[in-house]
Amino acid sequence: MLTLLSLAILYVSNSGSIAAQEQQPYDTLSTFTFYQTENGCRWSNHDYGGLYLGTNHISLITKIEGENHNLCSLGFHGCELTDESSLPLWPILRSHSTLKSLDLSSNKLGTKSAINLRLLLEQSQLIESLNLQFNFFKAGDVAAIATGLAHNQSLKSLELGFNGVTDTDMETLAAALAHHKSLQKLGLSFLSLTPNQIQVLIRSIIKSQTLTDLNLSYNNMNESMYQLAALIHAKPQLTSLTLTHCNIGDQTAEKFYVQMNQYAETFSKDPVKKGFFSFFNGEEKKPFPQIIIDLRYNDLSDRGVYAFKAAFKKYQDSIQILY
Repeated sequence: MLTLLSLAILYVSNSGSIAAQEQQPYDTLSTFTFYQTENGCRWSNHDYGGLYLGTNHISLITKIEGENHNLCSLGFHGCELTDESSLPLWPILRSHSTLKSLDLSSNKLGTKSAINLRLLLEQSQLIESLNLQFNFFKAGDVAAIATGLAHNQSLKSLELGFNGVTDTDMETLAAALAHHKSLQKLGLSFLSLTPNQIQVLIRSIIKSQTLTDLNLSYNNMNESMYQLAALIHAKPQLTSLTLTHCNIGDQTAEKFYVQMNQYAETFSKDPVKKGFFSFFNGEEKKPFPQIIIDLRYNDLSDRGVYAFKAAFKKYQDSIQILY
């Protein structure tokens, strides 16, 4: 009989029904990995994995609620979860005091699930990673999730890409980001962000004391690169900025070069802002983390690449550009 007293990681996928082989007592393992093969399903206790179950196995997770006190990571990637089918899941998630990582990506979650996510974030002060990419969130849903984020100070990673975001959603999210005490990684790819939304976002990130990793891939950044210039200057703790597939062309690169030079001149003269600029010009003796800016898969010719290299020339020891 399957017991899960020592389960550390639980991962649910749409791989079909599971019939585990009996090889050793399940309650002696700290990690279960189920994987699909041509001859059926097998299980392993390799460290890299979790527990892979079928699409509709929330009933099994219900059992875990009372039996397992070590569950720290739970995944439902691509399980066709909807607002209705996920209803039994939310009380279980809120009751697990050890849950730190939750992957709900590639499902069909919408407004009702966004409300439940708000409640989860408000009530859980241990959850550190939340992946909500590729769902059916629309107008107002991200705002609901962001409201929960504003009352949560444990989350370190949030993925919201491939959903719907309105101006109100972004304003609510930005307000939460500006004062969050632990969020380090934010994924906002493929959201069709407008220049105004990007401006609101950048202003909040500049205020953030913790964010170090920002992914804006698959958004049109042609009209917003000057705002990113301000971000790079004002956020010396930023270590990763992903801008792949952002329709960045040669003219945008040249405008960015001009803007970076203007910021460099302004920051070097302003006694308040010079503290930021000193990280780049070598006056600051503290170690400075290298920033990786990923510009791959854009519309850059040699002319555009040259403009970006010129823009970052004086920061070459601190900034790595991927073309």
